[in-house]
Amino acid sequence: MDTSTFAANALPLAALNLRIIPVEPYDKACKLLDWQNLATTDAAVIIGWDAIYPHHNLGIVAKLAVGELCVLEFDVRGGMTAAAEECGQPVPKTRTHRSGKGFGHYLFWHTAKSVALGNRQANQDGGEWFSFRADNRYVVAPPSIHPNGNAYKVYDDSPIIPIPDWLTDWIAAHTQDVQRPKGSVEVHDDFNFDAWCGHYGIAILGEKDGCWQIVAECPGTGARHEHSTLTAFFYDGSSFGWNCFAQGCPLNGKSIGDVIRWLHENGHEPYTGIIWHDKDDLSFLNDPKFGVEMFDADEMLTEATVSSDAKVVAATASVSAPQLATDAMDIAWAERAEKLNPTPLPMPDDIDAIINVEQAKGLAFDERALYGRAGEIARNTRLPLGWSYPGILAVASALDIRDKDGHVRSNIYCALIAPPGMAKTVVQDAIERSIFLPLGRVTYTTPASDRGLAKMIGEDGSTVMLMEDEFRAVLGKCQVPNSTLAQMICKLWNKNQAGVADKKGADVCIGKFCILGNLACDDPADFSKVFGNSTVTGMYDRFIFGYDSTPVKYRPQDIKPLVMVDEMVVRIPTWVWDAKDRWGDAVPNRNRRLTEHALRVAIVTAAINGDKEITAPCLAAALRFVEWQERLRPVFKPGLAETKEAECYEAVYAALRAQHDHQRKNGEFPKGADLIGHDKEALPNFLHFTNIMSAKNLYRKYGRLVTGVKSTMLQEGIVDQVTEIQINARGHKIEGRNTPFYVLRKLQ
Repeated sequence: MDTSTFAANALPLAALNLRIIPVEPYDKACKLLDWQNLATTDAAVIIGWDAIYPHHNLGIVAKLAVGELCVLEFDVRGGMTAAAEECGQPVPKTRTHRSGKGFGHYLFWHTAKSVALGNRQANQDGGEWFSFRADNRYVVAPPSIHPNGNAYKVYDDSPIIPIPDWLTDWIAAHTQDVQRPKGSVEVHDDFNFDAWCGHYGIAILGEKDGCWQIVAECPGTGARHEHSTLTAFFYDGSSFGWNCFAQGCPLNGKSIGDVIRWLHENGHEPYTGIIWHDKDDLSFLNDPKFGVEMFDADEMLTEATVSSDAKVVAATASVSAPQLATDAMDIAWAERAEKLNPTPLPMPDDIDAIINVEQAKGLAFDERALYGRAGEIARNTRLPLGWSYPGILAVASALDIRDKDGHVRSNIYCALIAPPGMAKTVVQDAIERSIFLPLGRVTYTTPASDRGLAKMIGEDGSTVMLMEDEFRAVLGKCQVPNSTLAQMICKLWNKNQAGVADKKGADVCIGKFCILGNLACDDPADFSKVFGNSTVTGMYDRFIFGYDSTPVKYRPQDIKPLVMVDEMVVRIPTWVWDAKDRWGDAVPNRNRRLTEHALRVAIVTAAINGDKEITAPCLAAALRFVEWQERLRPVFKPGLAETKEAECYEAVYAALRAQHDHQRKNGEFPKGADLIGHDKEALPNFLHFTNIMSAKNLYRKYGRLVTGVKSTMLQEGIVDQVTEIQINARGHKIEGRNTPFYVLRKLQ
C-alpha cells in the first residue's frame, strides 16, 4: 500500500494496539465528532477512514484503564533525561516518538497507579513543561506532518512497557489534577460540543490542557477580555462547565446553566440537541437552567410537520407526539446535511478539454477566466476586467471560505499594476464596494515592520483585508535593511500564524491575511525596482497581478454589494488534483506556485457562486486566469537585489536550487553522502554546501556573508542540516553527528 495514505501510516500503529483517529493535514486538530469513542484499532474502520481522509495526519488516544495507552509528552528538550536523573533511575526503554518540534512523546501502558493519577500537566518558566495524557487525550503520531512542516518521527521503536511506578510518582510530585470548574455538569454521552457552539455562534480560539476551550469572544460582553486569559468552556468529554475571571462581566463566576440562560435571555433560540437528558424526551428544555418556560411538544409537532413533506405527515399520523417531533427533526437534519455535504458530482468526461485549450496571446485579460458570480460582479463595475476581476478575487478571499478537507487556503494577495494617473483608486473603491466585508475586517493601515504587521492582525484568529492604495509603501518597508516584513507576509500566505522575537520581546499574530494593493509603476523596469530584494523568499510568486492599459474616467456608480456572511465550505474532488498536476506538467519549468493560485482562485469563485465543490467550468476558468498570470510574469519581473546581503542570499539560494535540480534530474549525489546511513533514494536531495559555494566562487565574491546566509536559511527552515544515521546494538537507527550535507526544504 502507498505509504503516503492514512491507512498505510495508521495500520502499523493499530497493530501495536494503539487507538487511532484522523487528524487534520499539517495540523494537530481532530475534527471527527466524538473521536474519544471512535478511536479504534479496527483495520476495517481505518481503511474506511482512508477513503475519506487519505492525506490526514493521525493521532493515538489514551484511555483510562489498566493496560491501555498513556503518554508522557515533554515540551522541553531532555525532559525525560532530567526526570530520570532526578529520581536516580535510567531513562525508560519504551516506544518513543519525536514531535515536529523535536520533543519527546514516551508511550506506556497504564498501571493501577497511573490510572489513579489521571490527566496531568506541568508548566515551567511561563510555558508547558510536560503533560501526562491519561484519559481521552491524544498526541499526533508519526509520520504526520507538524504545522511547521517537519515530520513526527519514531525515535525508539522498543516495545511499549507499563509505566514505571517511580515515573508515576515523579509526575504526581510535579503536577496537580486538572480541576473541573464550580458549577460544571455531567453531560449525556451524545452531547455534541461543536454543534452546541455552532448553534450559539460561539467561536473557539484554541484549547488548553485538552479540556479548556478558549472563546474568541466572551458571550457575556461580545468581546474578548484582554486581561482574562482563560475565558473558556470546560469540556473533557464527560463534564461541561464555564469559567470567566473578568470583573464586571455578567458571566463572571457563573455556572454553565447561568451561561445558557443568559444566551436565551439575550436573543438566542434554545438549543434542541442532547445535553443532559434522554434524547427522546424534549421536555428537558423546561429545566430552569435553559430559561425556557413551558416547552410544548405538541406545538413543536405542529411546526415540524408543517415544514415536512405531506407523505411524512401521513405516514406518521399514528405516532406519538415526541416520536413524530424527533422524526421530523431527523428529516430536517438530513436535508441540512445534504445541503452542507451534497452528493459529489460525477467526474467530467473530458479533462483534456479543461487543460489543453488554445492559449490566448499578449497581456490583455482573457475573458474565459471569468467564472459565475465573480465574473458578473466584475462586469457590473463597468471597469477594465484586467483590474476588476483580480481585485474581486482578492476581496472575496476575505470572506469565510475554506476547503472542506483543509488542503488549500483561500487567502489571496493581489497587486493592481498601472502607471500613475490611471485612476486605480476608482477601481479599488468599486471593487471594495462590490463585496460586503464585516465591520473591522478591512484595514487601510500600512504596516511599517514585521512587528507592526503582527500587532495589526492580532491574535484572535480573525480575517484582515489590507486595502492599500499605495502598495509601493509596503514594498518599500520590505526593502529596509534587516527587515523581515516580506518573510512574514510570505508566511501568512501559507499559514494563519506568524511572529517575530528579538531582545524587545515576542509578537505573534494569528489570523487570515489578504491583500489588495494599487501598485503605481511607469513601466516594467519601474516594477522591477519596487519588487526588488524584498522578494528573495518568494513574495513575488505569492501575488496575483491585475493589469490593463485602458485609462479610467471617473463616473458615479450605484453598486449593490454582494452580502455573504455565513461560512462557505468547498470540496475539491480528486479529479481536480489530477487535472492540476497535468496542467502543471504540460509546460516545461512551469512555475508550480501557479497551480496553487489556480486552486485558490477556484475555491474562492466556487464559494461565492454557491458551489459546494469545484466544478469543471470553475477549474477551467481558474486555469485560464493563471495562464494570463503566466503571460504577465515575463514582462513584470522582480528586480535584482538592492543590498549586498540580499544579493548574497539570492545567489546562495540559486546555487543550491540549481545543484538540487541537477542532482534530482541525473540521480547524482555528493561524494560521501552514501556513507552516512540514509536511504539511497534520499541521496540526490543532499547538498554539500561548502563545495557548491566554492564551485560558484561565492566565498570569494561575498566572503563571510555566505556563512551568515546559511545561518539565516537554517533558522527560517529553508535548509536543514543532515545528521548521520547509525545502527545501535539492538539494531535500531539513531541519529549521530552533523554532516556537511544540507537538504533544501522550501523549493520556490
